[in-house]
Amino acid sequence: MMLKHICIAPKNSRRVQFWKKTLEQYGHELQHITYIDIIEDTYVLSPKNQYICRLESAGEDFDTYKAIMLFGCTSSSEIQKIEQLKENFGELTNFNSWSKGWKKILSKIKALASIYTIDFINDPETIAFVFDKYKTQQFLRTKKIACPPILGICDGYASLIQKMLKTSKKQVFIKPSYGSSASGIMAFRYIYPEKQVLYSTIKEVNNILYNSLKLIKYTDPKKIASIINRMTPHDLLIEEWIPKWSYNNLSIDFRVVVIKGEVACIVARGSKHMITNLHLGNQKLDIQDSGVPVQIQEKIEAIAVEVMATFPKLNYAGIDILVDRRGEVYVLEVNAFGDMLLGITNEEGKTIYEQEYELLS
Repeated sequence: MMLKHICIAPKNSRRVQFWKKTLEQYGHELQHITYIDIIEDTYVLSPKNQYICRLESAGEDFDTYKAIMLFGCTSSSEIQKIEQLKENFGELTNFNSWSKGWKKILSKIKALASIYTIDFINDPETIAFVFDKYKTQQFLRTKKIACPPILGICDGYASLIQKMLKTSKKQVFIKPSYGSSASGIMAFRYIYPEKQVLYSTIKEVNNILYNSLKLIKYTDPKKIASIINRMTPHDLLIEEWIPKWSYNNLSIDFRVVVIKGEVACIVARGSKHMITNLHLGNQKLDIQDSGVPVQIQEKIEAIAVEVMATFPKLNYAGIDILVDRRGEVYVLEVNAFGDMLLGITNEEGKTIYEQEYELLS
């Protein structure tokens, strides 16, 4: 059998180009198959070849986004609703519809292995599992891995306040279970009815909620209740807001890329506020510039490796880790596509993609 590399990703994915360039350095060609090809069965594979398959994020392409949601529809009314969608960059909508289609297409990709000889670098079913933040955190707890306490699922502003009062929690994060890149995340602090504040990238324009690239502070209780209630058609995880490690007036958390059980890199993300995603203009820091002592760095590395060991069919991932101000370590998220950290190299000058190729070969 001839060995072939394939990558499943949207048609103009930057990530495909990074992987293609890496493979070419090692003398391999890459066949690119799109998610729409999978849906429409327009891909070309041969039973005479052995394939190594890499899946990439399906984001950043509206045609792919819409096609995957349509693929997951189970009723004519759902189909009609999705077919009417027009590209409206940044609009916060359809998290649950996206999740249904995403899980279904990953299942179809997994089934290719029953027809062709395919080794998946990251298993499609495991990618689908870790995409669900709530399910992932519940699973990690069964493995005795520390995650921030969960208050449940948010089904409205009034019940959120009840949950917070019942558990004596004054501040929480509210996160779409199927979101990414801080989309729709809210940090909420409630002391009493007249003293509450919501921090979020959510911005309302012409009665539509958008994902902004700036953090917005809301203090009007009616506005806060309106935003939270309008987000609750999506599955929203309520998580205790644990203050992050602070150094040089920055709140800091950590993205740890683990490849084949080895820590490839740790990137500290520093922010003037509580949401640290780099695309919001926050700072990418070396671990040495985060003020974290060596013993805590070792704890970060150990828990990241421990997390990956619970997902043996993931060969690489980005683990988001929170360190509180006492030095306790918590896992926030497992990101199967969390390896795209540009400009990061190891001591030998190897990029993340080069490290992945060498460790996986």
